[in-house]
Amino acid sequence: YKQTSNHVLVQYNAPPSISVKKVALPPETTPLFPGDIVNYTITATLNSRQGINDLEFRDRLPIGLEFINSNDPQVSVTPDANGTLVIWPDSPLTSGSRSVTLQARVKSDAALGTALTNRASGGSAANNLNQLAPNVTHHVSDAAISLTKSRPADQANVVDGEEITFTIDYSNTGKVALTGIKLNDTL
Repeated sequence: YKQTSNHVLVQYNAPPSISVKKVALPPETTPLFPGDIVNYTITATLNSRQGINDLEFRDRLPIGLEFINSNDPQVSVTPDANGTLVIWPDSPLTSGSRSVTLQARVKSDAALGTALTNRASGGSAANNLNQLAPNVTHHVSDAAISLTKSRPADQANVVDGEEITFTIDYSNTGKVALTGIKLNDTL
């Protein structure tokens, strides 16, 4: 006796899933000065077959940053005691990814040394979904030094006892004059 069966395809309709990332330009390793402009891009990527009809981005600018503009003229901007909340209108995300951008300026009265931590999220109320992007933190500075150390290419391979000449270049990339700069080079 031999029995055969038709193939059965079982499809599980997984709930929607997204991941959210945030990028800043200049990057967060760059010190910011009062008046500097930062560009933020927030991207939500759909990680499921099922799309989202009401993707909403939210960005919380800290107190030391002021909103300048966004890629969407319909964005809602609400200043409050914790900074400024920026909300983009709901939009569908049926495949791939979607990005939004905003520009912010470091306020002229931002205290030096202040950490400006920017928080963003993407989500869907209909799907009970809220995904946070990793925070982006810049520090307000008034002084910064750029430093490089180099040697001529023809001195890449040296022999014992040969003299090597190094060049140390530095410049003030900050907004204030620096005095009393001391450079140490340990060989």
